[in-house]
Amino acid sequence: MNARRQARWLLLGAAFLAAGCGDAGRKAERYRVEQLAYSAQRAEREARLGRTRPDSLTLLSLRNGYAKIRSVAKAPFLTGSSEKSKELGRDILQLVATGELQSARLAMEAGRPDLALEQSRWLEQHSEGDVMVARQADFLAIGVLRMTGKTDEAVERMRAMVRRYPPSPPPKGTSQEDPILALPEMMSQVRREQGDQAGAARELEFANAYYQGLLRSPRDPMLEALIRARLVRTAIEANQPAVGLEQVNALERLVAANPPLKSLEPELLFSKAKIRGMIDRDHSDAVAMLQSFARQYPKHVLAPQAIFEAAVYLEDAKKLPEALAGYREVVALYPGETQIAPVALFREAMLEERTGDWNQAKATLESVPVKYPRSPAAVEAPFTIAMRYYARGDKQAARGALARAVMTYKEMIARDSTSSLVPACRYNILRGQLSLGDWEKALGTVDDMALHNPKHPYTAQALLEGAKVANANGQKERALGYLEQFLENFPNSPVAGQVRQQKEKLLH
Repeated sequence: MNARRQARWLLLGAAFLAAGCGDAGRKAERYRVEQLAYSAQRAEREARLGRTRPDSLTLLSLRNGYAKIRSVAKAPFLTGSSEKSKELGRDILQLVATGELQSARLAMEAGRPDLALEQSRWLEQHSEGDVMVARQADFLAIGVLRMTGKTDEAVERMRAMVRRYPPSPPPKGTSQEDPILALPEMMSQVRREQGDQAGAARELEFANAYYQGLLRSPRDPMLEALIRARLVRTAIEANQPAVGLEQVNALERLVAANPPLKSLEPELLFSKAKIRGMIDRDHSDAVAMLQSFARQYPKHVLAPQAIFEAAVYLEDAKKLPEALAGYREVVALYPGETQIAPVALFREAMLEERTGDWNQAKATLESVPVKYPRSPAAVEAPFTIAMRYYARGDKQAARGALARAVMTYKEMIARDSTSSLVPACRYNILRGQLSLGDWEKALGTVDDMALHNPKHPYTAQALLEGAKVANANGQKERALGYLEQFLENFPNSPVAGQVRQQKEKLLH
């Protein structure tokens, strides 16, 4: 072999060796990342097997196990001299992203959303054009923003995601929906949780326009079906039965023409029943259809809602024993359903009172915060007990119930200070303290709301109440401060003009 050929073989050998070493290095890196992920998972699993719930310090320590993962992975991830190396890099990036998400989950559970938000930003900066990782960073940011009460920012982030990421068809052979499709409805739900019904209606309009816009382009049949199913739901929510019926008919034709879409037939039946109830004055047919659906598909995700909706129609028709049985059936058959079951339990209590069993109604109301502490019904129940006592003319019992309600709300806040229900709990504490005449405690609650939930609609009302109480108790400067904060945080409020006039009166 001459010298030139020998040099060529040496160069080729070195190139193959370098490529092999690169892949080997990436494999070793992936192995290290996998080992750290496994260790973090095992540590968390063992911590949660204990009899007591991990405290915040333990949770943050567990979080560090997941947070270490990114320290052994080298960015950029999606580069390499071979396709194999790039593929290994994708694996590593996804493992790192999963570690960041798990770490962020524990940070939020420990009451440190600031750490979770930092991880969302890190993921966004290191996504390297990977759409899945970028979406994960966005979803994480939305969770943190909602947790910290930054609802407007959360909704705008959702809106940006809807515009940035087109929905993907489900994996072949499944009806698994892309979470992007759920965001427009979630935006409306978030507004509703705030007590902003006008905002919820606007978001529903946006959702309808978004889904209809998606249908202007040809879609994979399953994706089209899922979009139409969403459009049916938003039309029903917006009380537009004609639009809902049009979409149900289109969806039915689509399902009939595509056998793989047969799994959507139950939702079609449920939607037909709901629309029938919206169109007919006599709800007997709708009740029969909903009850039939629940019997035919008892394990379907919509089964508890079908029983509940039938009970609502029965209650409207003054068929109280049958309605009460329906609400009880929801709670008995689907106790783990956290959206419908708490409302059914609350409605159960209301009907128990209407049918003459106040003691049972009171016991049922007291059970709502115990069984479903993270539900809007749990916020409503304690105050309702007091109001029912007032309605029955028993003022002493009402005052006792109000004092217990205030304690219940404080316990709910202590259990989960980052819950989206906290502003409502604080507002009900304020209502209770005002009714009890605890003026200084009430003003302290207003201060808490102004500090922790400055732009929440409940805080707007609290500031106005606080200004009245402060002024009536000779605290003019404090009253002025509340009015100034209202005008600063709610400048577009319909009552802003009246508040300015109140402020002028206090100044003179």
